[in-house]
Parts: sequence; structure tokens; C-alpha cells
Amino acid sequence: MPIRERVLVKPYDPEWPAAYEKARAEIVAGIGPHILRIDHVGSTSVPGLAAKPTIDILVGVCDWDEARITIAPLADVGWKYVGEHGIPRRHYFRRGTVRGRRTHHLHMLETTHPEWNAMLAFRNYLRGHPDAVAEYERLKYDLARKDLDGPAYQEAKAPLIQRILERARRNVPTTDG
Repeated sequence: MPIRERVLVKPYDPEWPAAYEKARAEIVAGIGPHILRIDHVGSTSVPGLAAKPTIDILVGVCDWDEARITIAPLADVGWKYVGEHGIPRRHYFRRGTVRGRRTHHLHMLETTHPEWNAMLAFRNYLRGHPDAVAEYERLKYDLARKDLDGPAYQEAKAPLIQRILERARRNVPTTDG
């Protein structure tokens, strides 16, 4: 039975953007010709927002099947491929550990995939709406205090994420970064 990893939420760290930029440079150097776009997403991409200290990277590709060519080069630089991991037509990778915790996630999607737009819309909305950041942060800390594992934590956040996405879809373009 795998060891259950307790969710850890930390205050915003101004080093997170630099960690993203370093990983981004390595990804572009390794698979740049195969990608259309790369973005820092997730809570670590929102200045001031508390987060699990895991850098989420969104990589856009033209064709999911053709993107399989990137799996081996990414593995060569430390990215572990874990398949679709619950989202059809996503190539999902993990990398690094600090005290047993993953440091990076890479979500590779076609830029026409609904999840591509959702991830960017969520990030962009939070970046422009401090009230939503405060609401989301309160929930994250509350859930972390409940000692949930990762899947339970994600499930408990889902209703608020959907409400924020609904607001974002009414107000914010999804392609701006």
C-alpha cells in the first residue's frame, strides 16, 4: 500500500516563478520544436496565493498522438511519465522531490483541449481578482488542516474551482498570459 502523502499548503514563495523559468528553459531545450506554447499555471503561478509547493507547467502541443515523441527526451532530463492521469488526451509528467514531495508537474495538452483553456482561464482570473484569491486560499488552508490526502484535497476544492471558472468564462479571455 502506498504511503499517504499529507497535503502541505505554504504561503506564497517569490522563488516559485524562478523555479518555473528554470524548468521551462530545460523543457524548451529538450523538446522545443515539438511544442506550441508553455505556461506557468496552478497556484504557484498566482502572486500572493498560498499553494502546495509544486510548480505546475502547461505545455501546448498541436497533436496529442504526435506528442508521444517528447516522452523519452523528457525522461532523459528527469520527468517521469505517468500517462493521462485522469484527464483523457493529457500527457502527464512528474519531477523532483524535496523531503519526499514532488516539486513539478507537467501537463501536456493540445491547445484545443478544454482543459487547456480551463487551466489558463483559472490562472488568469485569479491573477486579476484578489477576492477570488482570498477565497481560494482560505479553502486551501482549511482543507490542509483536515489532513486530507491529495485526491481528497483535489475533490474538496473542485466545487470552488468550478465556481471560479464560471466567473472566469464570463469575464476573462483564456489565451492571454
